[in-house]
Amino acid sequence: MNKLSPNAKHELIVQNFHVYCQQLLDSGRRFPTNQLGAVNVSNVAEMCGCKRGAFEKRGSYLNTLLHQKVADIGLEVPTNSVSLERTPNHASGIKGSPDLSRALARATAEIEKQREIIEKLEQEVSRYELARQEAQLSMESMLDDGRRRFTWE
Repeated sequence: MNKLSPNAKHELIVQNFHVYCQQLLDSGRRFPTNQLGAVNVSNVAEMCGCKRGAFEKRGSYLNTLLHQKVADIGLEVPTNSVSLERTPNHASGIKGSPDLSRALARATAEIEKQREIIEKLEQEVSRYELARQEAQLSMESMLDDGRRRFTWE
């Protein structure tokens, strides 16, 4: 299997893109659109045999070529356009709202428990730190004067 160099791949993609644009012109179609009415770059890239990132990189030759061809050929009018307005089903609120409220309450209670545990552990750490410092001072004192000092808890 022959691997193509990056330059050869680029030339092949550009050639495939020109062929695809010519097919659109010959058939009287326009560039496909996504749900929001923008160019469906994934579909175009699939038709050209590459990944969509090749067309999406700003300032690249393929990106500028795509925008030029879109300006020349045009876009399809989306048939399934997404409505950004609220539908009557959503006017009364989210359907799973009680479940979400319970989940939020559970998560909040769990967070509070975790905070209490963290507070107890921080106190224990500070206690151990003080005990370590006291033992260190006792050791230094013993090394200085040769007498052992005991600490009672």
